[in-house]
Amino acid sequence: MSIFIVARLTQNGVNIGYKLYDTATQRSVSWQTSRVIESLKFNAIKIENAELDSEGNLKGTAGDLKHYPELDVPTDTVLGKNSYTIVGKDSEEGLFHTVDGYGIPREMSESNLLRGIEKKRFN
Repeated sequence: MSIFIVARLTQNGVNIGYKLYDTATQRSVSWQTSRVIESLKFNAIKIENAELDSEGNLKGTAGDLKHYPELDVPTDTVLGKNSYTIVGKDSEEGLFHTVDGYGIPREMSESNLLRGIEKKRFN
């Protein structure tokens, strides 16, 4: 089982939590920031792409968390560009397991993944 942050949850532009994806159950849940921090502090969960810094604040381990999709809670809409978080890879088929800002999983080939990165970089 691996848990990943796949989106930041906001309300009126203020970060209020995170959408977490569990690779074992293939489900996503929304947690308030304080719950995420407390769970990490007491080792109740391990998040693959986040940890606590020396001051007890949440920080990304695979880049700054502000780069993750922003999901507006009242409208359930991704603001700006939606993107995918890589949560695994099928070594037999070579497909990447990804999850978008809504928490929806999708398998992508390496070429499709790279095409999406290039498109995002140049737009």
